[in-house]
Parts: sequence; C-alpha cells; structure tokens
Amino acid sequence: MSLSFEGRDFAVVIITRNRPSILEQCLSALSQQTLPPGQVIIVDSSENFSRSPLRPNWQHIHFPAGRQQMPLARNRGIELTSAPIVAFIDDDCIVSQDWLERLAEAYRQRPDFCGFGGLIQDARWQFDPKQPVGQVGPNGKVISNFFGDPGDLTEVQFLPGGNMSFRRDKLLAVGGFDPNYVATNHREDPDLCLRIGKTGGRLGYQPKAHALHLNARNRLGELSRWHEFYLRYSFGRNEGFFLARHFPLATPARWIRDTFQQGQRAWRSRSLVDGVCTGIHALSFGLGLLSYLIWGRHKHGSGLRKLRCLF
Repeated sequence: MSLSFEGRDFAVVIITRNRPSILEQCLSALSQQTLPPGQVIIVDSSENFSRSPLRPNWQHIHFPAGRQQMPLARNRGIELTSAPIVAFIDDDCIVSQDWLERLAEAYRQRPDFCGFGGLIQDARWQFDPKQPVGQVGPNGKVISNFFGDPGDLTEVQFLPGGNMSFRRDKLLAVGGFDPNYVATNHREDPDLCLRIGKTGGRLGYQPKAHALHLNARNRLGELSRWHEFYLRYSFGRNEGFFLARHFPLATPARWIRDTFQQGQRAWRSRSLVDGVCTGIHALSFGLGLLSYLIWGRHKHGSGLRKLRCLF
C-alpha cells in the first residue's frame, strides 16, 4: 500500500511511570504539532494511575507490567496502534512543533527506508562533527551522537530511543522490543534497530525532527548514590547480553577491556565506591552473557519472565 505520509499515517507511543508533571509537558508539546498524529497511545505504569485529559484519538492506558520493563510497555503500545508508522518519544522529551512534519518529510524523501529518528537536545551532551551518527562498531561499540545536524538525512544503524519511528509491519516482523533487556533496559533500542537491519531494513537520521530531553531522572531526584550501583549492574548486564547476541566474537575482549579500564579509574581515584562499581560491572557483564545463553534465543516475552527479570 502506498502511503501519503499524512498525520493519519502516524501513531505516537509514549511510555511513562510516576512522572505526571513531566508527562503533562510532553503531551502539551505533542498537542501543538503542525501535523497532528492520527493516534497517540500513552502506556502508563504509574503506581497511582490517573488518566490525563485527552484529545480525540488519544488513548491513556494503565499497564502495571511495564514497571522497569520499557520493552513490554512499548510493545503494548504497538499492539494498540493501527497506523502504518509508529513513532516513540520519551515522557521527558519536548518535541518541536514541526517534529512529526519533519519525520513525514523524511519518509517521503526516502520511502525505501523503514525508520527515522531525530535530534536529541540534552545539556549533558554535545554533537561531535568528527564522529559518525548512529553507528555500531565491529567490536560492538555504540556511537550515538544524535545531538546535532550533520547537514542532511543520514543513514544510520540505530535510532535514539527517545525520538524514533518505524514502519509498524517491520516492528511486528522482528517481534518488537525485547524484554530480555532488564532493569534500566539499557540497549533495548539499538538491539531492535540491529535486528531490523539484519532483515534488510534501512534507517535514517532526520536532524530537523527535534526533541528537547528534560533528563527527568536528575530533575526529579530519581538518582542517588545507591542507584549508581543499580545503574552499573544494568549497564553491565545489558551490555553483555547485547554483545553476546550481535557481536559474540568481540564479547570476551570487550569484557576484559572494560573491566580493566574501570579498574584503573577506581585505582587512581582510591574510591571504594568506584571499586565496588567495577566489580558490579564485571560480574553483571558476565551475567548478561549467561542470560543470553539461557533466554536470548527464546521468543520475546516467553519463558519464566519473573525469573528472567532478576538477571
């Protein structure tokens, strides 16, 4: 079916949890689009769920299973869409008024592509013109660099999780997002994109589709010192799983190198916390390899989910 890439051809999925004030800002920006989307699906995992006032064709559902499981929440959003293109923005992203219009332009310009993502403005990160955009190296090193304009539409290997879109049939063909990425769900988005790439799907970066990232974890005080240990566990475990799936030959060398580099930093800082973090990362990385061997070849969402969520 030939698409005209009008607003009705797009559904927007937003997943959220316990951030009502941030979500309100996100929805306010989305409601002012020059090209209004045909559908908006809000998948809410909040403990104290309260349905937001909605426009026609906007749906706000409660999904308790999405707690610390962004892939499951995103997949639930996909299930509820009917539009041929599904876009995802994070609940702490404020999109520009022409955000969806710019994505539609990209699909019209390159109808052979099956997905496009846009620029992320975040005070913590700066665009590096010397670095590629949205690429994964042969050793599994992920280079995002979605923070500036390289000058034109750019073909990439993966898209930014807070500002991305795909043809719905491609999402369904690869089984959607993989809930094997646990805790903070680190690497769920490049994993999906690489799986789409393996089927021949092409992805592009449209820097004119702009989103401001509010970084809610810092603004709302969601991060604390104990949470540093949790983050190291999540990054290590999911990195190990990601590498074992897509770059198995490079995995042992990455494990040794990353642990050695972090150990060096901990030694120089003489910090007990850094030393503990190094140990957590090394152990969780190995746990990610083990998790892939146990769960990685299973159909997404199958198996003993409660046990899997532990590691």
